[in-house]
Amino acid sequence: MRFGVVAFVVLCACRSAAPTSLSRDATNEDRPQKKPLSLTDRAEAILDRVTSDQYERPFTRQGWSIEMAANLFEEACKNGDAPACWKAHATTLSGDVFDNRHPILNEIRRHCLAGHVSSCAALHDRRKQLPAMAPGAAGRLRCTLEFGCDELAIKECTAGFAASCLQQAERVSSPKDATQLRSRGFRLAREGCTQGMLQACSVLHVNGTDDDKLDMFRMMCRYDAGHCHEVGNGLIDRGEREAARDAFEKACQQGSDLSCLYLGYSYVNGRLLEPVAGRGHALLALKCPAAKPREVDFCDGYPQRKAAAR
Repeated sequence: MRFGVVAFVVLCACRSAAPTSLSRDATNEDRPQKKPLSLTDRAEAILDRVTSDQYERPFTRQGWSIEMAANLFEEACKNGDAPACWKAHATTLSGDVFDNRHPILNEIRRHCLAGHVSSCAALHDRRKQLPAMAPGAAGRLRCTLEFGCDELAIKECTAGFAASCLQQAERVSSPKDATQLRSRGFRLAREGCTQGMLQACSVLHVNGTDDDKLDMFRMMCRYDAGHCHEVGNGLIDRGEREAARDAFEKACQQGSDLSCLYLGYSYVNGRLLEPVAGRGHALLALKCPAAKPREVDFCDGYPQRKAAAR
């Protein structure tokens, strides 16, 4: 009789345990699954990981790089992602992307002419990348008063064109209106430059103070190594040598030969403190053999390479 009671208890325990396991599985199934990151999100995540302390670079290609992000942005651009196009543009500045026939620029122009304001704001006017009648023309000095330039500039400023706001600020007679237009223009320029829009960055560079220009270079340093070098120059002028070294290091590690040569020269001559012993000589030994004429003065101490570079 006791055996029967024990068996009954064990059987009941087993049966009562089963629903607990099933309910746990059901709970797991009900949990929302994480969506896979888009190509653009993956590219941004890589840029978040690009630092100035990857000292295995430029000797190897290991570690996170702007180039990795650029490839993902370009792929996303081909898939129709408009913001990815201007970010692909910003991350490939050292290549032939300034060729107005470049596929990336064609994609940005296509989005612009389809009414995507930010794509128009991303095209760099100095290189005549924007079609003449595209949105944003008023802020690019391509209209006249006879064609209602004031009205068009206000409309474009309201739509989000920083250059149009600043152009109109120069035309209005009211100091209050001018101040409001300038404030909006600089705000839009900073927002756009943070996202890699070259024309927005150009607005800060042309119209801003020295602080605005340094901020612009900092924003673009995320997307292009050459701008990191400019950050370093600005910080050197301010006497912030350690921060400047980090900016030059990021530029060097991400592909700027000029920054590598500048660092090598500065380390060897005691102008900047080496983060790793022997890095200055190693950088010069790596980069001096292929130094360009304007870079060769950094190769003092390597006369045979300096002579070859000439």
